[in-house]
Amino acid sequence: MKDDYIYMDYASSTPVREEVLEVMQSSFTLSYGNPSASNHALGEEASREVEKARKDIASLLGVQRDEIIFTSGATEAINTAIKGCFKAYRKIKGNHFISVKTEHKAVLNTLRAIEKEGAEITLLDVLSDGRVDTEGLRSAIRKDTVMVAIMHGNNETGVLHPVEQIGQICKEEGVIFFCDATQSFGKVPLNPRKTGIHMMALSAHKSYGPKGVGALYCSGRAPRIRFIPLLHGGGQEGGLRSGTHNVPAIVGFGQVARWMQSAREEVLEHLLSLQSRLESGLRERIEGVVIHGSNTPRLPHITNVSFQDIDTKLFTETLSQHLAFSTGSACNTHTLEPSHVLLAMGISGAMAHNAVRLSYGYPVTIRDMDRVLLLLEKAVQIARRKNTPFPLDGPGGDQVLWE
Repeated sequence: MKDDYIYMDYASSTPVREEVLEVMQSSFTLSYGNPSASNHALGEEASREVEKARKDIASLLGVQRDEIIFTSGATEAINTAIKGCFKAYRKIKGNHFISVKTEHKAVLNTLRAIEKEGAEITLLDVLSDGRVDTEGLRSAIRKDTVMVAIMHGNNETGVLHPVEQIGQICKEEGVIFFCDATQSFGKVPLNPRKTGIHMMALSAHKSYGPKGVGALYCSGRAPRIRFIPLLHGGGQEGGLRSGTHNVPAIVGFGQVARWMQSAREEVLEHLLSLQSRLESGLRERIEGVVIHGSNTPRLPHITNVSFQDIDTKLFTETLSQHLAFSTGSACNTHTLEPSHVLLAMGISGAMAHNAVRLSYGYPVTIRDMDRVLLLLEKAVQIARRKNTPFPLDGPGGDQVLWE
């Protein structure tokens, strides 16, 4: 990788922090016992490490530690919540589930899966700013509605749904509120108890932790939410998620939570400064820029932008040689279809096709962002001069174009 290559795909995944890696390495070499093996010291030590991580994550969220269930990631947490509640409540409550058209595919495809088993699914439209219409949500709830599944921060645009209002509506109507908080975790404060969220999916690798570990928050009291587990076996996680614990990854997840407790305000301030620098620079330096969702509350680390009148293929090929970015969510990078999120917001197919997602993290500097702006400016210039070869001919090659 080139030394000057800039990573701007933090919504896809993040680098593991050094202190997180250190505690994971220690777990691999010192706490390598099976947490379920309580008859010897190494198993007990591993179990203590898992419970310490559970406590730290619960403390960050303001919930009880027995309400945190470790999973292999947010996708498993999402499947567990939706499929588990469908199986648990279809005979005693109903089979109706509500979500919105801009959800992550992990939610939408899970809903399609239970639909094949008899669930009824209502997918709500969103307003032009990307947020759900709360009155439309209230109107869609029926007596047999089991769950409302609406994310906190959108993974493509960063748009924040009004979870407090959604939580209040769900409380009044007596339905479960499940929230995918994968992108929000560690970026903005989110207390599920205070916002009325009953179930919430989390992932470590979006917030400087390891891949392959996540968690499901499930309210254990007032109200106590029931679900049928997806995995059966040794009865780990209180019988709610069987399988040997991935102790090093869980320990790393716990270290992420501890770091967030002390650094979250500093991180938020830094991310907001990066977002301001990027978006003000885009508007000042490049004509025909549209920043999607910019007129509503958003996550501080995501900018989704379209550039008018560009050759999209040439633009992305040019930019990708110097910058890591996404053309949508990381799960959809191999499709040529425009973003389902932007289309649901009423963005034209042409503008949605030209959109790129730039997402940034704590290691990114203001100087990095200034270089990103230069790269974007030059790539747009090239993409609007469709007959200009890349790299530019003449002395200096890349130096002429990018420096």
